[in-house]
Amino acid sequence: MNNALGRARGNKFMRMVAGLLEDRLKSTNPDLLFISRKNADELSIIMHGPEEQDIQDALADVQTQIRAFAEEAGLNYLRHH
Repeated sequence: MNNALGRARGNKFMRMVAGLLEDRLKSTNPDLLFISRKNADELSIIMHGPEEQDIQDALADVQTQIRAFAEEAGLNYLRHH
């Protein structure tokens, strides 16, 4: 993201993604939820408590939100490698 968008916009985008993840994953009522940035383009999530299907559903919802945002912002040309 930083390479494609520049450091400031890339950081803002990653914070937005982390916020979406946190909000949606909190709705699964975890006993523990920790999200951190692993490097420029990766986030790590540690959580305990929810059923696996609830987590998968939450992540699918966030992925849909990110795709919609990227398309609206003209970022859908960026490809994940």
